[in-house]
Amino acid sequence: AALLESCAGAGIRVLVRPTSFYTRLLDETTHPSLLADAAARDEAFGLLHDDSTDDVRRALVAAELTDLWAGDVPMFTGEPGSADVWDTERNRLAGLLGTTPLASVRAKVAGMTTIDRRDQEWLISAALATRPDAETHAGSGVSDGILPSKTPEPAHLLSAACGVADAIIARACTAGGRVNWVGLELVDEKYWTVLPMGGGLGEGYPGVALFLAQLAELTGIDRYRDLAGKAISGLPSLVSALEADPELAEAAGPGGLLGLGGVAYAAARLARLLDRPDLLDLC
Repeated sequence: AALLESCAGAGIRVLVRPTSFYTRLLDETTHPSLLADAAARDEAFGLLHDDSTDDVRRALVAAELTDLWAGDVPMFTGEPGSADVWDTERNRLAGLLGTTPLASVRAKVAGMTTIDRRDQEWLISAALATRPDAETHAGSGVSDGILPSKTPEPAHLLSAACGVADAIIARACTAGGRVNWVGLELVDEKYWTVLPMGGGLGEGYPGVALFLAQLAELTGIDRYRDLAGKAISGLPSLVSALEADPELAEAAGPGGLLGLGGVAYAAARLARLLDRPDLLDLC
């Protein structure tokens, strides 16, 4: 609580809409056909009114229009300990937020369980882990010796797999009948970032579903099978989107772990494990 209070007077940006929304609007309204017609450009900016579905956004439209007409991206600022909002011209909109961000954060933290805190700690650790490290050329050292050979007990391996599956279930995010997880995704084959799992076999939800379904086959535990089925509920729409967009499908590529080959493999295996012959149509 003391750490939160120390941030009460810090300056923060109040994100009313995505910055990409503003930049797209500026791009579209700087077309030569609109630059010559102020009325047409004003009508295009009217999209702000259509997108304003709450009192806060509606109250900020005038300030947004002022910035957009000047060719700037609208920006609003505030303080965690205040419900006031300031526009780019430092005009103050008193009490616009209704409640202070600090109060909202306090309520959020107070309602968090041990599991919620663990999830937050994981997100922070994962975000920090994705930072690029400086390249080094240090050796890995020499091992102390050869580890003794030991054949693992199948029961121990299965128990360990169930422990992993239970942790996966605990971290599942459910909304609208779908299940997914937050994980680390490789972007542009170069950068790792924290994102909802995508459709790849190696680092996406099809791979998680395949693991759960295979474990359900071995253990007979229904909760693994049920979650696997919910996890792939978005797979048909993904395949439909790829069929409708050849360029997107080409960008995905035929790879096994990250491409369409992995999607087909997962669908074929899951069709049998989940008794879902309809999944074969996705291959």
